[in-house]
Amino acid sequence: MDVESRIEPLCNTILRCDAENWDTRNKAVLQIIDVVRSYEGQSIATISDAFGPSVFRLLKEPVKSLISDLRSQQVRDVCTLLVTLAKVTGERMKPFLRDSFVNIIEGVKVPNKVMSGYVDDCIQNMIQYCTFKSCIPVILMEFKDNKAKTFREKCLVSVECAVISVRWRRRLRFSLKLISGISEQYFAVLGYDGQGFGTHLRRSQNRSRRCFAKSA
Repeated sequence: MDVESRIEPLCNTILRCDAENWDTRNKAVLQIIDVVRSYEGQSIATISDAFGPSVFRLLKEPVKSLISDLRSQQVRDVCTLLVTLAKVTGERMKPFLRDSFVNIIEGVKVPNKVMSGYVDDCIQNMIQYCTFKSCIPVILMEFKDNKAKTFREKCLVSVECAVISVRWRRRLRFSLKLISGISEQYFAVLGYDGQGFGTHLRRSQNRSRRCFAKSA
């Protein structure tokens, strides 16, 4: 049975059950995680065949529903699903993130620090497995519009992760362009300055370049 056939009834269960039936929803998302994990270590060709656009379309609404759930267990498990999906499918996850990232980052704004922490860690881990530069404008817009210092700090860390995920040969130009797009007043709020943040990114690039040279 292919991935789509295996997860479709589970996605329907998540969408059909209300919040009171959280245990049923939770079992369904755990089963989806098991399906995704069963493809760990498979060839790129096998994963490409298994995780087509229709699979990601099926997951879009369940992820949106679970990421906004009021129970921390639900949020934790959907974050586990997202990171596992990124780890297994890599770059194939980009179209899904383009459609769903706005909904995912909403989870970082919730007052519950445990739940927002799950989503924050999830975003940073996903970016490590999937080079998703398109998240940066979304994060920066949230950074600009949101006045909470803690949230802004998380935004900058996520942006840094996104920049580091770009191949080092393109990073310097990309970082400078990024810094020029962030107003000094926003850096000042967090005790940063554009030059200091740029220096930090360059150091990350140099570390990456050395590692890259050793592995070549």
